[in-house]
Amino acid sequence: MSRVVDETTLRDWFAQCQESWPQTEYQLFLEHQNDPSFKRALETAYLLGQVSGIQLRIIAMLFVLEIPLEQVPEGYHSFLRQLNLLKETSNLSGAQEKTKEILRKMLLAIVEDVQTLVIILANQVVRMRHLKHEPDEIKILVAEQTRDVFAPLANRLGLSRFKWELEDEVLHYLKPQDYKLISKNLNEKRIDREVYIQSIIKEVEDLIAAEGIEGEVSGRVKHIYSIWKKMTTKGKSFEELLDVRAVRVIVKNLSDCYRVLGMVHEKWPPLPREFDDYIANPKPNGYQSLHTAVLGPQNKAIEVQIRTRKMHEHAELGVAAHWHYKESDASLSQQAKLNRVRQLLDQEANSESSKELLDKDLFGENVYVLTPNREAIELVAGATPLDFAYQIHTNLGHRCRGAKVNGRIVPLTYVLNNGDEVEILTGKNAAPSRDWLSPHLAYVKSNRTRAKIRSWFKQQAQEKNIAAGKQLLDREFSRLNLNLSPDALLKIAKRLNCNSINELHAQLGAGEVTINQFLTRLPNAQPADEPTITPDSLIRPQTQAKGNDAGVRVQGVGNLLVQMAACCKPAPPELIGGFVTINRGVVIHRKTCSNFINMIEQSPAREIDVDWGYDAEQRVTSDLMIKAHSHQDLLKEVNNLITNEQLRIIDINMKSEGNGIAQIFVTLELNHLNQLSRLIDRLSQLPFVIEAHRK
Repeated sequence: MSRVVDETTLRDWFAQCQESWPQTEYQLFLEHQNDPSFKRALETAYLLGQVSGIQLRIIAMLFVLEIPLEQVPEGYHSFLRQLNLLKETSNLSGAQEKTKEILRKMLLAIVEDVQTLVIILANQVVRMRHLKHEPDEIKILVAEQTRDVFAPLANRLGLSRFKWELEDEVLHYLKPQDYKLISKNLNEKRIDREVYIQSIIKEVEDLIAAEGIEGEVSGRVKHIYSIWKKMTTKGKSFEELLDVRAVRVIVKNLSDCYRVLGMVHEKWPPLPREFDDYIANPKPNGYQSLHTAVLGPQNKAIEVQIRTRKMHEHAELGVAAHWHYKESDASLSQQAKLNRVRQLLDQEANSESSKELLDKDLFGENVYVLTPNREAIELVAGATPLDFAYQIHTNLGHRCRGAKVNGRIVPLTYVLNNGDEVEILTGKNAAPSRDWLSPHLAYVKSNRTRAKIRSWFKQQAQEKNIAAGKQLLDREFSRLNLNLSPDALLKIAKRLNCNSINELHAQLGAGEVTINQFLTRLPNAQPADEPTITPDSLIRPQTQAKGNDAGVRVQGVGNLLVQMAACCKPAPPELIGGFVTINRGVVIHRKTCSNFINMIEQSPAREIDVDWGYDAEQRVTSDLMIKAHSHQDLLKEVNNLITNEQLRIIDINMKSEGNGIAQIFVTLELNHLNQLSRLIDRLSQLPFVIEAHRK
């Protein structure tokens, strides 16, 4: 069973490498040839000779020998650091099935050059070959780790040669009796089976040659683990397995595949329900081949696979590795990404194209990080330390007051990367902040995390939530310079499925309803301390438009000029009213604008019903006041922030209050008050801003 390479063969091979290997590296290895790990390093490099070039073998020997970096040429340092990280990651704790899958994904996600994974796998193959010398408890531990992590990785990367050997070794240590039974059956009938298969190969060769078809016919090797798996999953005996006797036919083109299939079926009767056309219907992983089973001479079942050379090479590269076929939980999107990885396996370790093809976001749907105890944790891409804390335990998230990533203090908004080691700092009296729920501030990414934070607030005393929600709402009204009557506020509450204003306050305080949700249902608003002005003075010429051109519908009347009132600057979705002016069209006010109310009382006949034309793209203006500590680039920084929010500045100016304080007045064009609320949030985060609110 053992595939261990004897030391003489390895030493002879190493001597032959002197002519082709760089002399600096070769001499370095000679200096370490008496190290205990030298034979294992040679065997790993020798094994890699089957799948890679010289440089990968050199890196493997440097890695296995654990030569200090200061003795190693600098060009190998990045590879060795990556290998050490992979080695450390692959030894992480955790026995649950989900943890094993996370670990496999993490190994793939953190690798910067996929060929380092090939070295890790080759090293594990050699380790399994020599496992018999270890204590029994180590044998079991290493075999389980190989079964759960390394064999699936080899499978997903298409390294079938490594995969089969690893799986056979795993069965040898974890199911020794089953292994011996299958091995005995194979050995007892091996000669008869080989003679039989050779006779079938000869018949198929003669069959296709007679029709002028060029092709290669060979027997397929069936490995012990694969036989055992089929026996256990399908409940069949050794003799009942069709593909213990199997042949493969490789032809030049597609039409020859079907011609050979017809010849085989004409020669021997096909067995029912044993034909699969993976050429016409490729497997999700791209695998293509014809599979059939026939009743051959002596009434023995034979499995036959037929494919083109291109299909065969595709399969051998690993693009058709049985991920989806044998691991039913694998997704097609992950499969497509790994197909790209497999293309790198034949390239030299120093190939630039390898790094170009392996994009940084190859496994972008998730991020894999470590706890201080080196346990692998799967999070959504873009996750923060708070997402990590709540994933570990809800109470850890609630008590979080800070975080360290890779030993360095980071803000709670820090975006985690693959391979980061995360430590959560807690406080005895720490508690969640309502700011964590704000999407503008980006404290959390996961909806699950956000739900846990909301749940915490919901569990707090109802009175505290009501007070906090009222304070939150009052602050927003102050910032946006809005005022709502109790009746109007109750209408909004009911639109948000709240039966009372208190319930609305409670849900705002608990985070069940956000300010953004409230603003989208805003029916009324009124700026404070409005001056009394005449109707015609309310008109802003630059906003003139006709009817729907301004995003406003004038009920029952068409082609009227529409003006937005300069006093209250209405914006969707505020309730609005129209006032017909002399020679100036209709001026649009907020419904509760004091100027509008006064004018309607004096001239009720000039009121006209209007509403927002939501089928049109409506843009309105709004004034904003920002108070800040004055410095040289103040106006530039505020301007840049507003531009980054993709808002159009109509007018901006600044004046000094003295004592190093400045006021900035901005007129903006926007679609909705939500945009203004978000901008005020962003401005408030700037360290030099004292306050910001709508005028």
